[in-house]
Amino acid sequence: MPVLVELEKDILEPLELIAKDKNKDVGYIIAEIVDKYLEELEDEYFTKLADERYADILSGKSETISLEELEKKYGL
Repeated sequence: MPVLVELEKDILEPLELIAKDKNKDVGYIIAEIVDKYLEELEDEYFTKLADERYADILSGKSETISLEELEKKYGL
């Protein structure tokens, strides 16, 4: 999906230099940066989510079930 982003000159100029050095266009470089940063954001998000769920389990707010119970419940 196309996205329009306006960048300040001080951000765009280094991107242009990097793109030229890699023989790529600026859009490609921006996509690489977003992809890498998105992975970091996802890691942070899922770590936070796991920590919250673990805290819920420790506090008794959430319960766990064994794999055997899960298999029985869903007929696996």
